[in-house]
Amino acid sequence: MNRTPWASALLAVGCGPLPIEPFSLDVSANCNEVVVEEVWADLDEGDPPWTQVVAAAMDGPEGDGVWLLVVAELSAGGSGLVVMHRDAAGTIVVVDEQLGVLPTRASTVSLVPGPGQGQLWLVEKDVGLFRLHRYDAVPQPVLLDRSWNHGEFPGLSCMDDDGSISPCDVSEWPRELVFLQGLPFVIAIPPSSDDSSIDILVSGVQGDLQLSPPINLNFDNECNDSDLSDEEKELCEAHKATITHPNVEPIAIQTDTRPPTTTLALLRETQEDQPGDAFTSADLALVVLGIDKIGRASGTLLSDPNISIPLVAEGQVAIDTRASYVLYRSFVPALVQFSPLTKEFAMLTDAAAPLDEKRLLQLDEDVALGRVLGDGTWEVTKLFPDAPEQSKVTIHDPGGELVAALPAGPGAFLLRTQTQGPDLVRVRCSDVPPTEP
Repeated sequence: MNRTPWASALLAVGCGPLPIEPFSLDVSANCNEVVVEEVWADLDEGDPPWTQVVAAAMDGPEGDGVWLLVVAELSAGGSGLVVMHRDAAGTIVVVDEQLGVLPTRASTVSLVPGPGQGQLWLVEKDVGLFRLHRYDAVPQPVLLDRSWNHGEFPGLSCMDDDGSISPCDVSEWPRELVFLQGLPFVIAIPPSSDDSSIDILVSGVQGDLQLSPPINLNFDNECNDSDLSDEEKELCEAHKATITHPNVEPIAIQTDTRPPTTTLALLRETQEDQPGDAFTSADLALVVLGIDKIGRASGTLLSDPNISIPLVAEGQVAIDTRASYVLYRSFVPALVQFSPLTKEFAMLTDAAAPLDEKRLLQLDEDVALGRVLGDGTWEVTKLFPDAPEQSKVTIHDPGGELVAALPAGPGAFLLRTQTQGPDLVRVRCSDVPPTEP
């Protein structure tokens, strides 16, 4: 199918309703080699008050305090998931054993380190379930609040076939907790769109963990380009009317909550229905969410037709001081760099190859690639975008046949092994500077 230039641009670029504040970025070079330092070795050593560590979240990139989600015996009897805190001196405090979550449902619970030192958010997510819990370790570990179930967010109304109005079924909509300029928000992503736009619903999280009325960020392409004639604008609008998005899925979302913006990667399928000619395509769409000049959530959606097409909605997003990175599954694993300053995309797949079995790691304002090797060691490749050929590999041996490296906050990871309790480690830049590219 031949496309006119405006049709290609229509699929390539989207825009939000309001611009994001200009970015202030550090343009200094990052490092090309990391060291792996143990913070806590073998968390199960001794006689800890748990039977299994499920997840961890460090208090921050500098301190050694850590939040732990564990399986433990409850004072009321039986076992369940419990939130504990271990400070830098090794003192363990039971903070919350009232989660009411069975160990078999541990996959529905995630720990999200907040933007401030010692802050923790626990999120329960499942079909029809979205619940928030907020903790703080300063001045002492405590549960601050927990919400009721927000599983019906964003609470939209739909028209049935008979013309009656009833609540929309949003039970399976993806939802995420995000932070914009340090403030918590919940977003919901409709899994499809019956027109050319992509909607993202955003609500602020209030002090009592209830949600403010949602606002709709409608990302659509405009046909008001000054270079287009009136006839071309009419053709553009007619073409837009043929476009739907039968599938929209989040690939990954930024996990570092400290920057003022959050990057979300989407798998977006686009269908064009025209008489005698139906065409379906897919692309990687990046949504950068922020706060506009009047204090409202806003965003920008961008894509590039020249980058690899995602095959499934699986991957990771990480950021450094200058760019966002997305590692995802395409025909081969693909790595994309996006500069929020220039709005430009770059493929780093060849420079970072091989990418098989690697995961994108969020460090402290930096990024790396990691994978578990067959000998039970952890291979960490420091991604050095300034000169990818200078990226160096660090091998860490936890001494217990590593099976998984789980994120525990920016630069921190929980290393789970076969033969001993998990280690908590910090990955940071080495003290050896790279050569100027």
